[in-house]
Amino acid sequence: MNAREDIVATAAPEVVAAPAGKAIVMPFQTPVAGSNGVFLPGLLLAVAVLGILALQTYQYALERQLIGQRLAGSQAQVDAAQRARASLDKLAVVTQKLAVDGNPNARALVDELQRRGVTIDPTKLAPAPSR
Repeated sequence: MNAREDIVATAAPEVVAAPAGKAIVMPFQTPVAGSNGVFLPGLLLAVAVLGILALQTYQYALERQLIGQRLAGSQAQVDAAQRARASLDKLAVVTQKLAVDGNPNARALVDELQRRGVTIDPTKLAPAPSR
């Protein structure tokens, strides 16, 4: 019998003498035929981690694509809002010009806008060319 067969044949734990007359019990080791040690569990862990990373990468790429589609879909609304804002700015500048020229209704409107905290910036609108 060789040393490996002796270890497998041992059915009881080995008792080793310790100092001061106390015994230390050491568990026996039974090697399993074909055991890969930590290689197989490590390999399975690495494959699982790579799989999770691949799945998350795919999901993030899909979410990025959906966000891009929604952003492109909302661009028409953004453009409409910018046109409405420009139109209101133009109206406010023209109203302020009328108020400066002495129109009492325009003056009342500008005063009310200032009371509500709305400021009119006359530099936002370039002067329209006269016809």
